[in-house]
Amino acid sequence: MNFFRYAALAAFSATTLFASDDVLQRFHGTYRGLRTISFSFTGGGASSGTMIAKRGGSYRVSMGDRTVVSNGSLVWNATASTKTVIVSEYKPTSMDISIERVFFDVMSVYRSSLQSSANGKIIIRLESPSPQTQIAGISTVDLTCDARLNVSYVSITSQGAVSNFRISKLSTNRAFAASTFTYSVPKGWQLVDIR
Repeated sequence: MNFFRYAALAAFSATTLFASDDVLQRFHGTYRGLRTISFSFTGGGASSGTMIAKRGGSYRVSMGDRTVVSNGSLVWNATASTKTVIVSEYKPTSMDISIERVFFDVMSVYRSSLQSSANGKIIIRLESPSPQTQIAGISTVDLTCDARLNVSYVSITSQGAVSNFRISKLSTNRAFAASTFTYSVPKGWQLVDIR
């Protein structure tokens, strides 16, 4: 009797392991080779916004009256209410936590595991292999996906603090014009150059 119980348990464990491996393979096949990503988000200290990002440090984030644009060399931080644009150098080693780093950097380096899969909702955890390999102090990221592995929720743990983002209108590997990642200072606005 015990033999059949152990055989059934072993078969169930093997099936679960293969299912987990399949989900993780599909997940990495979808996200590890990303060139561009765009989505709408809420949370993370900002009420809501949109992001377009390209691997290599180019991005455009819009949140209310604020727009932040990077071309991978310069960053423009524009605030419409004060008609001010601050220009600074892009720093790829920055400790700032930014959601596009999850898609472009964390997904490429961190170890993944399937946390749960039920009712069409899949939760995948990305975990730093060691403290030395942490990106921006991020220890873990939990990603909630649908059955097609479209990410709908991101929970980032960095140095004990948790930042949560709800994601919608996710689009991957679209082509964007180079002008998407530059910013022209409107006439009459103040430019503050801190390079």
